[in-house]
Amino acid sequence: MDIWEKLYQEARRVQGNRVISPFIEAALLTKAGNIYVGVCIDTASTLGMCAERNAIANMLTNGESRIDKLLAVMPNGTIGAPCGACREYMMQLDKDSGDIEILMDYSSRKAVTLKELIPAWWGEDRFAASEESQWNIRLEQEEDYREVENLTREAFWNVYRPGCTEHLVLHNLRKEACFVPELDYVIEDDGKIIAHIAYAKGSLKTEDGRTETSLLFGPVSVLPEYQGRGYGSKLIQFTLEKARELGYPAVVITGNPAYYSRFGFEPAAKHGIYLHGMDKSQEAPFFLVKILDEKAAKDVCGIHVDPACYEVDHRALEEFDRSFPPKVKEVRPGQLE
Repeated sequence: MDIWEKLYQEARRVQGNRVISPFIEAALLTKAGNIYVGVCIDTASTLGMCAERNAIANMLTNGESRIDKLLAVMPNGTIGAPCGACREYMMQLDKDSGDIEILMDYSSRKAVTLKELIPAWWGEDRFAASEESQWNIRLEQEEDYREVENLTREAFWNVYRPGCTEHLVLHNLRKEACFVPELDYVIEDDGKIIAHIAYAKGSLKTEDGRTETSLLFGPVSVLPEYQGRGYGSKLIQFTLEKARELGYPAVVITGNPAYYSRFGFEPAAKHGIYLHGMDKSQEAPFFLVKILDEKAAKDVCGIHVDPACYEVDHRALEEFDRSFPPKVKEVRPGQLE
């Protein structure tokens, strides 16, 4: 018996037990693995309650609030979708309610997520505001290193290439003089590190033969289950301001201009800064700069060179990867390599 069948049987068990509820019944499975059922109470003057909300009330009464799966059974035994009021009710229960699975067809076991049934939900900012007090940004500590390297591996695995290199880049960067510990920050949520950003000093070869320091960041990592909630943006904005306070005139990166323009990044060539190995006549829209001090940045122009530790030896990568839990490397559409 699979979980949907178990939920279905539990809902059918309470169907029609009383004349007051001859209609829809519902059953839900919580994240903790418990099942709660509810009957539809259909009374006059809108004093009734849908089966889904009745099941949820039972769940809340028993001290739980996170739903994993839910189904509603019609009087003829077929599956029905929750009404609009029940969808809204569930969305307001928990910040991850959009991921609740709703059964749509019993025979095929077709299910959709709640956020598919209620797209562009109005209340996203409501949870974002309430989460402010639950997370904090702090400097990374040495005892965080292994956890953050694993976080970085999880964040980048199979994204740009089969497997990833970013966790080794970070591991090597911390051992180099170019590492900037004053800008090495994490986001912690209820004691768990969920995001991280690292900065490094590169070199800028000027046209008059001088070598100046340039500042860059990366990798920026967010655990997959926390992505899409703005944590990466928060880290970038926070640390850019810190970099300004520390007196850095500019920050250079290679990245998607459509994303990084929101932070004030623009094509570096506009300011006379070029990426090592690129022809100056070639367009390089992915090489970007954020000016932090307009006056000081006038002297920041030339050829930027990344630190050598951003290059990865693949034999060293294989050896390093063996110290982490095994993961499957996959070729996926859109990868760069």
